[in-house]
Amino acid sequence: MSAAPPTLTAIVGVLLGLGLGTLAFRMGSAAFEGRAGLPRQLGAALEWLPAAALAAMVALAFMPKGELASDSLDLGPLAAALVSGLVGHRTRNLLLGVGAGLLAYWLFRAWVV
Repeated sequence: MSAAPPTLTAIVGVLLGLGLGTLAFRMGSAAFEGRAGLPRQLGAALEWLPAAALAAMVALAFMPKGELASDSLDLGPLAAALVSGLVGHRTRNLLLGVGAGLLAYWLFRAWVV
């Protein structure tokens, strides 16, 4: 038995929740840091929070969508992730990496599917 696909409202809600949660966590830690000072290790860990939230959202694209994992093999997200990672690593620019991944995904879908 497979679950129904998520609605647009659910997807937007999850994305907004992740964004607001990240913002609240960052603002709360900034306020705390101003008063008491954050431990160095915690401050270093907070620097990786946006990247971790992005990785969690991207990981959802690789989850099996059918009864069997082999039924849902989709190379579009994999191609986009590889292009995005390569561009982001080479340029050290997250926005450029995400944009390149989106473009690669759209081109892959237009040419392959």
